[in-house]
Amino acid sequence: MIQKVDLDDNTNLFTVSVILIAGIGGLVVKFGSVEITDVACALILGIITNKVLSIGKKKA
Repeated sequence: MIQKVDLDDNTNLFTVSVILIAGIGGLVVKFGSVEITDVACALILGIITNKVLSIGKKKA
């Protein structure tokens, strides 16, 4: 299954860049003994970024 993403849309481009920076950069968050790895951080940031940027955006 292949999904195509329109990277001409700035919101999609920004979301992809946040995911890549967090994932490749090795962002790790620690809360005491709990550690969220770079892949999990990239996933969580991608979901949050997508939801925040889609507020007020009308669907076509």
